[in-house]
Amino acid sequence: MALSDEEIELRLKGKSWAVYWFALGKGGPVTVREVQRSLGFSSPSIAQHHLEVLRDLGLLDREESSTTYSVKRRATVGPLRDFVFIVGRPIPRFLFYSCFLSVMYVAYVAFFMRSFTREAVLFLVFGAFALAFSWYEVYRAIKTLPF
Repeated sequence: MALSDEEIELRLKGKSWAVYWFALGKGGPVTVREVQRSLGFSSPSIAQHHLEVLRDLGLLDREESSTTYSVKRRATVGPLRDFVFIVGRPIPRFLFYSCFLSVMYVAYVAFFMRSFTREAVLFLVFGAFALAFSWYEVYRAIKTLPF
């Protein structure tokens, strides 16, 4: 029986969450030793435990008679809602909006602003605030990454 995203969100905590992020970010199979070294666990058994927790949640599959695991399901829980995975790499959703706003802001200044009228200054001020908030959200999303 597959767990819902809500049930997974309740059970996915701590180091298991970091292991899941690592497996998603890798974009391919991960081994127990690889997880141990990359996440700084003191022993392979700790990495194995967290990989098994993820397997029990239905998020990872283990290859038969192996210590290699691969992502079975992408759950959209917690901070994962703020990311899109492109070629296995987590990209903050706000990055696209921030880039679009930045291009529009620069295009306005370069091509459409002829003089410093009240309207132009108002656009520049509000545009700068919008850009600052948007890029701050990108920064906050990146800071949620456990690696």
